[in-house]
Amino acid sequence: MRQVALLAKRGRAHPARIAVVEPSLTGGVGAMGSEILLSALQAAGHDAFRLRVAPREASQSTLFGPPTTLREPAQVGQLDALFVSILFPRQYVDVARMLRWFGVEPLREKRAYTAPLVAFGGQFAIAPAALAEFADVIALGDGEATGVELATLLAAGHGRIEIMDEVHGKPGFWCPGKSHAAKMRRLEVLRFQPVVVMPGTAAATPTIEAARGCASKCAFCTIGWAGGTYREADPAALEQRLARYRNVAVNVFAPDLSSVRWDVDEVVERIGCRQMGRDARMDRARNQLRPGIRSYSFGVEGLSARLRALIGKPLSGATIVDVMSRLGASTAGVVRWYLIVGLPGETDADVEEFIGLLHAVREVYAKRLELTLTMLQPAPHTPLQWLSGVYNGTAAARAMRIRDACRDAWGSKGEMTSATMVKGRWLHEYDVALQRADRDAVGFLVDPRTTEKTTHDERWRDSAESHGLDVDALLETLSPGGTYAWSGVDVGINPGIVLRQWRRIEADVETDVRTREKTGGGLESLRDRPPR
Repeated sequence: MRQVALLAKRGRAHPARIAVVEPSLTGGVGAMGSEILLSALQAAGHDAFRLRVAPREASQSTLFGPPTTLREPAQVGQLDALFVSILFPRQYVDVARMLRWFGVEPLREKRAYTAPLVAFGGQFAIAPAALAEFADVIALGDGEATGVELATLLAAGHGRIEIMDEVHGKPGFWCPGKSHAAKMRRLEVLRFQPVVVMPGTAAATPTIEAARGCASKCAFCTIGWAGGTYREADPAALEQRLARYRNVAVNVFAPDLSSVRWDVDEVVERIGCRQMGRDARMDRARNQLRPGIRSYSFGVEGLSARLRALIGKPLSGATIVDVMSRLGASTAGVVRWYLIVGLPGETDADVEEFIGLLHAVREVYAKRLELTLTMLQPAPHTPLQWLSGVYNGTAAARAMRIRDACRDAWGSKGEMTSATMVKGRWLHEYDVALQRADRDAVGFLVDPRTTEKTTHDERWRDSAESHGLDVDALLETLSPGGTYAWSGVDVGINPGIVLRQWRRIEADVETDVRTREKTGGGLESLRDRPPR
């Protein structure tokens, strides 16, 4: 509000009218960004609102309840800007349709001078080139910094062309119309105020963030490697936000609550609230397990202790069984495991070790276990970014074995176990290719025949190649010394550190291969080996 008030004294200001939009409904951690941005814009005095424009049924539910959905452009009215949040490649195919719905020309170069500013942000901004031709501005970093800076310029009466001239090259901003290669640095709020990202409804739990980024750096994960500096909210500020929810169930959230250096649960309990869930690392959380928390979520990730050590999450089987035993004796209702198949050096012996772990856990934990299986996707800026993106049929078959073993262990006892399977080939390869794509993806993405539905079969690849996209080249193993569409994006981590971590993983896999050759294929000697 202060920024707008200062401009008003000069007789030039009006609150910027901004729609914070998503091409399709999203859920999970990433969806928090839209709510945080919206709160910051409104706190600065702008006329900001969040909506979704989706003529089809969304494939995902949202963590925060559905934002307003409008069917007619006339219901929106005149806008100064569209702030578009993009989380994952599946949303790319809805961008052109969404912009047309607003009456905005999808391609920047064909847009009228007086058109609303079209700014993109969200998790996709670590590799933004595929959507470059749609964007006036692409922002990387915290919405409180990037979004409010753009809104302040709008409120001062600047048009989209002037704003591009003003922000291009500043930390947090890239204007694709001014340079071909993506080149920007993350802009962060180092001392952030915990935001109530969901105020709470009859059907949803109030959600408040306690930390941003992640203190761990698992080799596959963009949150640790590209999600910004790890920062924790001030406990007193969190307590102030919680005060309005006395005697209410809440979700105080961080990508890994067990990393937070102060006792989140103690603050929640002192206010009189009830913490409903906890995302945590098992090794850190084993002494923080509390009765009464409804659910725990753990990233088990690797099929064996050897693979978990390889990717930077050195969980032994004994640690996992110990944690599950403690939860089996507590009042926790549901435990969720996240598991990745297709890690470097994975073998059938790793599957056998995991199935053995399932049986050991079943002896000490007889409640509901939800297992989500995903196939490894090499993500930009992570130490695994150079791996092949081709669909791994062998890994998919291992996932099927794990699903069946899980059903056998729990289903026969009458408890319900959910084992969510990995994506099919077409969707998996689409996600990898579009993350790696450069501006030449625009023809494919602007084609009206390109829809979310076509990403599930061979039509997407046929269409992409007809528009000149070299899909095979996008999916192949990349050279660590190469330059790629995201190479100029500075996410705050020295690329040399990422490369050194990859070299360590390479060396570990090579050592494991040689050990298997010497021992006739056995992995027993490697299972509880500490990380390098």
